[in-house]
Amino acid sequence: MDLQIIPKKLSGTVTPPPSKSQAHRLLIAAALSGGVSVIHGLADSQDIQATRRCLSDLGAWIEDVAPGTVRVHGLGNAIVEAGPAPILDCGESGSTLRFLIPLALLVGGAAQFTGHGRLMERPLKPYEELFRERGIAWELKDGVLTVDGGKGYDDYALSPGEYRLPGNVSSQFFTGLLFVLSLLDGDSTLVPTTRLESVGYINMTRQAMELAGVRTQWQEGGALLIPGNQRYAPFEATVEADWSQAAFWYAAQGLGSAVTVEGLNPKSFQG
Repeated sequence: MDLQIIPKKLSGTVTPPPSKSQAHRLLIAAALSGGVSVIHGLADSQDIQATRRCLSDLGAWIEDVAPGTVRVHGLGNAIVEAGPAPILDCGESGSTLRFLIPLALLVGGAAQFTGHGRLMERPLKPYEELFRERGIAWELKDGVLTVDGGKGYDDYALSPGEYRLPGNVSSQFFTGLLFVLSLLDGDSTLVPTTRLESVGYINMTRQAMELAGVRTQWQEGGALLIPGNQRYAPFEATVEADWSQAAFWYAAQGLGSAVTVEGLNPKSFQG
């Protein structure tokens, strides 16, 4: 097939696609809530499908009520009663895998994960080291990751305390821990051992948690205090447009095209 491309100026108004980074976080916060949350502006990407699928397998109920809008029936205070989870298929989504390892461990006491492509070759060492220090079994074999706290599914596998991570690892590791530490029966601190490189995305996680009424606090020196015994409340939110996908349209503007970009949050925590 031959295609002929004729250069010309662009014109019109465009809204970039929704932010996957924020969508993952809103879905997880809603799944942890003790009620029914509504999320608008959700894109049906494969990564978001993976997070939805895994949250559903963990016991949350996510229903489509309109194009791009879902209603999430959260696990709430019944988290430790949810029972053992099946093998969670994360597709090719590294965000889904890293976000949900601590959550699945919290819900089921043990969890298994798998994925497609080279997902299970993605770096997970920060979690492995943290969990082994706490007596949580970790095994990656034949493309299946198994983590087991050894406490069954009627008690939390994780305990409150200090969790230390290098500041130069993916913010996804910080996010996974942030979501669950607030539910434990004591206060925790999340301590970067080197300079943080992804503060914006950590704050995006904190923003999603705050929508559900869960608070965290930066401390002097860069540590995060996560008070325990908190509960996620239901909320309603709209996924904001993705700044990185606006780059093409801003480039078109710079080249003289009359393109108007809408829907972006100027106060966004996106990178």
